Amino acid sequence: MTHIGFYLRDIHFNQKTGQLSFQKGPIQKTLIFQDGGLIFARTSVPEERLGEVLHKIGKISSDVLSSLPQLIQTGKMMGEVLVQKKIISQKDLYDGLMAQMNAITLSLFNHFDAEMIFRPRERFLDYDFEFKMNVPLLIERGIREMEFHPFLKSFFEDKMAVLKGKTNIHMLTEDEKDFLHQINGKTAGEAYLVSQVDTPDQLWKTLYLFYCLDLIDVRLAERPKKKDVRKEEAQKVEIKAEPRPKAEPISKAEPPKKAEVRQEEKPKGAAAKASEAPPAGLQAKIDEALELKSRIPEMDYYQILGVSRQTPEAEIKKAYFQLARKFHPDLFGRGVTPEIKAQIEELFDYITKSYRVLTSKDQKPTVATKSTAVIRDDDRDKSKNAEIRFRQGKTLMSQGRYEEAVMFLEQAVRFNDNKGDYYLLLAMAESKVLALSHKAERDFLRAIELEPWNAEGHVGLGVLYKREGLLKRAKKEFERALEIEAGHKVARTELKELGEESEQKKGLKGFFSKDLFGSKKK
Repeated sequence: MTHIGFYLRDIHFNQKTGQLSFQKGPIQKTLIFQDGGLIFARTSVPEERLGEVLHKIGKISSDVLSSLPQLIQTGKMMGEVLVQKKIISQKDLYDGLMAQMNAITLSLFNHFDAEMIFRPRERFLDYDFEFKMNVPLLIERGIREMEFHPFLKSFFEDKMAVLKGKTNIHMLTEDEKDFLHQINGKTAGEAYLVSQVDTPDQLWKTLYLFYCLDLIDVRLAERPKKKDVRKEEAQKVEIKAEPRPKAEPISKAEPPKKAEVRQEEKPKGAAAKASEAPPAGLQAKIDEALELKSRIPEMDYYQILGVSRQTPEAEIKKAYFQLARKFHPDLFGRGVTPEIKAQIEELFDYITKSYRVLTSKDQKPTVATKSTAVIRDDDRDKSKNAEIRFRQGKTLMSQGRYEEAVMFLEQAVRFNDNKGDYYLLLAMAESKVLALSHKAERDFLRAIELEPWNAEGHVGLGVLYKREGLLKRAKKEFERALEIEAGHKVARTELKELGEESEQKKGLKGFFSKDLFGSKKK
């Protein structure tokens, strides 16, 4: 199968350098890679050329766009001229080039029958180029937005998936992570439909996403060996030809042996899940959570967090972190019933509410107030509605319908504006929509404020800053994530990449002086 996803996977994860050419009819596009990173793109589609892109993202006016043919000098690239004439800033040019590479690459994902050729080359530049697109992010967005194609089914249906790595697992939804964890290297094709994947089409797209993000590898499924009918018949003839041995008399002292009783087959599928009790460790955690939940009505905010009225705020925060890491609903996975999960979520709401009250100057109680005094029926109704909207938004996120997901998640935070995971998912959805980048930043910050113990908010914000070219801010967020969770692999990887990129950064001058990409007016 010839598809951009295969090429991006191979080029990025094998750190290749070269030129990828795409042609379908009159449409021609070229992607330039260095060390696995996309550093430049050109196109024959007028709407995807740099001038049009700069106009589309609001960097130049319509008048400037129409005058570009007169402005561009022979032998010079458009971006270089616009910066020299101070029509745009270097930051504007950066934004334009990144948006152009993004648009050109994403437009390729719906084509499965185009001619594509990758030509390896020596490194174009002797330093790491500043304009480098996040290829895994392009893969994720492109596959989520593309239409299903039958080639995906034909590629996966006779193959077994094998887990490979976890570098880009943070790009998956929770349902996709659950699906990924079911992959065992022993199941192929539509057998995976028993998972959380909604439809067959979504199954093949999700497997393709895993494959292109290098989370899985595939190998041909072993086919059962065909029976040799002739050999079996010959064996039957031989058996019939043998004389029967004389039956030995059965000793009266030894009763005849009973036929072996076949062990009862274990239930399969959903029945198996229902019959299996949670592992001992998980059951102990569940029992501890439910025991604490049963005592909540008689406890005040201090008792819930296990602190005294004289405890300083820093220690209150520390106590909250410890309880949050212990009783956050997500830590219990899918091995609990909906009823138990609802109780754990309610317990976590009490813990969070206690922290809010005890660290707020306006709400901090002067007497030992029972925690249940401020959780009324109307609050419960709002929480229920918020949870419904949150789950709807989560489903839309898993389908790549980000703008629709934003609508539902905004409703969720309106019903309940004290849930950090609501704001975190909202910010992640907004970060997928270019026009909502600033709002994504605000909501990431709100998620961090609500759940300061959760490193994911800092990681998400760091990835957003990195995409926007704010590398110093990105570095700080990844460092903060590691302060919270020292072993966070994504934060470590991103921080390492930022360190490597910053060592040998160069300006635009060296790049524009090289004739790498053909015509300089495109």
